[in-house]
Amino acid sequence: MSQASLWEMAIKCSLGRLRVNLTDLEQQLPRQCFHWLPISNAHLLAVAELDNDGQHRDPFDRLLVCQS
Repeated sequence: MSQASLWEMAIKCSLGRLRVNLTDLEQQLPRQCFHWLPISNAHLLAVAELDNDGQHRDPFDRLLVCQS
């Protein structure tokens, strides 16, 4: 799971748009054999190379595309 997803969920929790125990989620993922995909500088730099065609306007979506 991307760290960008955890970041986005944390923002939504702070805004009251999502209710989830983030600490529990963060600890449970590895226990369920999932791994955290870190955000690297290469991922961040790749965001600048994406086409600005309107498909991926959300910053989190753009980062997820570059991580994938």
